Amino acid sequence: YDDADRLIEEKRIDNLTRRFSYNLGGHLTQVEEIGYGEKGEQPRRSTHLERDPIGRLLAKLNDDARQDYAYDDGDRLLSIERKPTDTGRKLGVTAEKLEFAYDPLGRLTTETTPQGALAYEYDPLSNLTTLTLPTGQHLNHLYYGSGHLHQLNLDGQLISDMEHDDLHREIYRTQGKL
Repeated sequence: YDDADRLIEEKRIDNLTRRFSYNLGGHLTQVEEIGYGEKGEQPRRSTHLERDPIGRLLAKLNDDARQDYAYDDGDRLLSIERKPTDTGRKLGVTAEKLEFAYDPLGRLTTETTPQGALAYEYDPLSNLTTLTLPTGQHLNHLYYGSGHLHQLNLDGQLISDMEHDDLHREIYRTQGKL
């Protein structure tokens, strides 16, 4: 750790070493990963993070690709766009854009990728009630009271059922057919 109590180096059990650098605002700006191969080689990967003056992530760059992040005036993430480098293209990395949309209350309503879209619906208490998958299936969240999750089901087929005590603590969970 550094003098500001920020993690600057991590040595993992799998022999991967990660080093972290920060800007004056305390935001992460660089991650360097050093691996250890079976033959003693030390492959390296460096990721640079570009930030705006208030610390929001604007871009993430490494040898494979550049990812650009865009925000709206409400500081909500609007898109992430990946642009592969020449090295990335040789490795099979492709260009891709993820887009996000929100309702007037700031809740995420859609998440769109080239593969399809996720749609989010909420109850008046802003609890997620339905997640519509790109396949058209609906992952339903059922609540009781002031927002205590009681059940998850996929188009009516039980995934999980939760029971709570009088203090609304989860005490029991079952799963549907596996």
